[in-house]
Amino acid sequence: MKYTELVRTFRKWGVMKRIIGIVLFCLIAFGSVQIVEYIKENQLTESEKALKEYFDDEGHVISILMPEFYYYGNRNYGDIQSIANIITMKEFDYDDKVTIKIIDLDVETRDEYLREKNLLLSSDNGPTLIMVDLEVESIDEYLDYGIALEVSDKLENYDNIYEFLRDGYYVALGMFSIGTLIDTDVIEEMGAEVPDANWTKEDFYSLQAKWFESNQVYIEYFEFERVYNYHFMDAEFIDVTGVVRFNTEENVDKIMAIRDRFISADYEQYGQLELTQLQNILNLNFDDAWEWNSYLIRLNSYNNFVLTESINALHPYSTYHPLLYRPVKLLPTVHRGENNVSDLGFIVNRKGNNLEYGLDFLDLLISDKYQFYIYEKKLFNGLSPSVSTLEEEIKNKHPRQVGNVEKKVAPFAFETRDALIASLLDGTKKVQRKSRETIILEDSFREFVVEMSFNEKYFTREEIEEKLRKFEREVYLKLNE
Repeated sequence: MKYTELVRTFRKWGVMKRIIGIVLFCLIAFGSVQIVEYIKENQLTESEKALKEYFDDEGHVISILMPEFYYYGNRNYGDIQSIANIITMKEFDYDDKVTIKIIDLDVETRDEYLREKNLLLSSDNGPTLIMVDLEVESIDEYLDYGIALEVSDKLENYDNIYEFLRDGYYVALGMFSIGTLIDTDVIEEMGAEVPDANWTKEDFYSLQAKWFESNQVYIEYFEFERVYNYHFMDAEFIDVTGVVRFNTEENVDKIMAIRDRFISADYEQYGQLELTQLQNILNLNFDDAWEWNSYLIRLNSYNNFVLTESINALHPYSTYHPLLYRPVKLLPTVHRGENNVSDLGFIVNRKGNNLEYGLDFLDLLISDKYQFYIYEKKLFNGLSPSVSTLEEEIKNKHPRQVGNVEKKVAPFAFETRDALIASLLDGTKKVQRKSRETIILEDSFREFVVEMSFNEKYFTREEIEEKLRKFEREVYLKLNE
């Protein structure tokens, strides 16, 4: 054998020895772990074994699919897990173990969410419950495609839910209506009358016009929203036949009025922002948009007659807000259109796992006991009960004693709540129930108006009409995606 071949043979043998050694080491290590686990297992007492077996076994899993935007960060994600843990520990038998699993979709975009969601809902062992936030979502798809289970006769507490929230399929957890906090001192200094809970959209814009007589503000998301809502909040862009109508003389007039409003002396563009950056802020199109907007709000908050704290007008208890250091009054929001009450709740997936336990869990969520717990603990950003059976208990909660201090809720807070509930009961106001098409149209059109209003080019009427025709064609394609 040649010398070089002999060296190569020894080298190969050396490599094989190392490989064999590594394999033997892994086998010995694995075997040692197994032996240790076996010894540990046999050293456990019977009660310790039972406890280990209990925690190793998930039991009857109720899985919950959360709304789309919750996956990008939302406090409600933790709140549903918190209330779920309390209910499962207190209300379900030890021997009949029930656990709640919040489905964790690892998604970064809307398309990814929709793809994963559709895969889950097409499965024969899909999520038990689907949480929906009807401020930004529609339940139509769950009804149209037969996903939702009819639950009105399966839940003992279903009839306690306000009638205007019931449809037989959807189970409302609670309601939300962002109130308008006004500074009564500022309004009185302007020489205006402080409004009550029955004020109107015209009252709000009249106060705003008076305030602008001696004030100027930076353009930000909520300022744009107020001007946009004045013209378009209750507009209908699709008729009963499904025909989309954007390109009308009236809409062009309103777009031009919005554009001209923001180049008036009342508003100012913050100096460090380019127009494209401002567009992104108004559309909340990038990660830092909300931070920028919060900064602009702070600049605008000095001596403003409207405060920016977000409080549920249906939840008087939430008026204990640490930032309410000014003389304030909480009123219904009137500049967001008539349907400014939204709700949060659940659809039961017809093909979901452990439906029996899921229904029991839902029935507990809408019981007086847990509805009041949610209200008292201000879970879900201060959600108001969806049931009509707690009115007296809510009122008797106030005032309350905290140590030696009596915490009182001002009467106007209950006046506002009572006015909203009364208008929902008599049909003057309605909770938001929007179709998927309407949500897409409204969001898309708002972005279009932002583009027309904040652009380096001052578009003529003819140019706006042409762009509106093109936009109308594009939105048809989006509806049919």
